[in-house]
Amino acid sequence: MWKRIHRLSIEGEENSSETLSDLSLSMLGVLMIAFTGYILKFRSEIVAHSEPQTPPVAVEEFEKAIRQLEKELRIAHIKQDHLKKQTEEKTKPLGNPQLFGLNGSLTNIAFCLDLSGSMVGENGQNYSQSPAELANRFEEVKDRLKLMVRSLGFQNFTVIGFGGNGQPNGKPRLVASTNGLVPATEASREAACRQIDLWQAGGGTPTLPALQAAYRMPGVEHVVLLTDGLPTLGGKQEDVLSFLRSNRGRVVVDVVGVGDQSVQPDEASSMALLDFTRSVARITGGFFQAW
Repeated sequence: MWKRIHRLSIEGEENSSETLSDLSLSMLGVLMIAFTGYILKFRSEIVAHSEPQTPPVAVEEFEKAIRQLEKELRIAHIKQDHLKKQTEEKTKPLGNPQLFGLNGSLTNIAFCLDLSGSMVGENGQNYSQSPAELANRFEEVKDRLKLMVRSLGFQNFTVIGFGGNGQPNGKPRLVASTNGLVPATEASREAACRQIDLWQAGGGTPTLPALQAAYRMPGVEHVVLLTDGLPTLGGKQEDVLSFLRSNRGRVVVDVVGVGDQSVQPDEASSMALLDFTRSVARITGGFFQAW
């Protein structure tokens, strides 16, 4: 464990000249090195002077503190990486749909938009934005999606919205701009955009049913998944990943992680979301990007 902590600290120092955030991480690494040396010395003194029957409580507490520091340093590195990506994203023109980094074929594509309550700040999520800012964020996500629908050079497409607390028959709420893929004409693109404008957010996150609906559409080669939370309806994250593995090679899924939890993970649940969205992209050969 000590070698791993020392290695993490050295990595923080090697990147110290890049940005102010790097300098902060480097300083944290130096402090961890000094703290580790102190702990090693103190631990040896405890072992040397303790009776065999004395439980090593102090050593256990110090090791617990080290594990916590190691976790915080790892999260700080992830925060820094995503903050850089977010800053770079903001410097690019929103009018260029290629900035979304799509990896798959653009011939036959299904867009899947998260319409769960967390997209507008419901469900008790710990967001840094105000309710008004969250509502604006949801509208901005829809605007960006409409930009892709209007601008990208696919031949056939559909847009699926997923979210809600379930229908009377027990099935999660899914809405779609069309029944299956349709040719990408100017009229069909504008019709889809009008549908997107009408969609509202609320309830849970049925990610698996949305992906299954997209996969069932004949000809679909590419899915763009826009979401800000872990699956909560119709299957958990393990079920989603299992479904994608069993259908590996059929469809590329690009993932756009929306909001604070995707961009700045600072809790275990946020880390789980980041791992999940990246796993979806990795399993299917897609691309992950945080908004």
